[in-house]
Amino acid sequence: MVEDQCIFITPRIWREGALSDAKAWEAISRLAERNGIRLEPWKSCDLISGFKEMTVYPLNKSLKARGWLLWLSGVFNSAPISFWDTLTDRWKESPYFQLPEIEFELEIVVAKK
Repeated sequence: MVEDQCIFITPRIWREGALSDAKAWEAISRLAERNGIRLEPWKSCDLISGFKEMTVYPLNKSLKARGWLLWLSGVFNSAPISFWDTLTDRWKESPYFQLPEIEFELEIVVAKK
């Protein structure tokens, strides 16, 4: 339960919007196009719903990910892909996951109520 504030470590692309990381977005777009997934980019986020302020700190770390991060990002919302398939790395067996490992920059987000 969140009382006064919470801290997230998230990929920067989630907060800054889909087009903020051109290299990652290009790879994601190619994957979606090959698999007939309707892809909608998301805009930047200045505030998390339910919180009054948000402060962002660069983490100077990155995360290499394939399908599971895209599933959490909502990229596969229009495709019949389960979160279990992404967590168990079934991308090797599925055309939806024929994606090179993408490196996402991480950041710390502190949200206060």
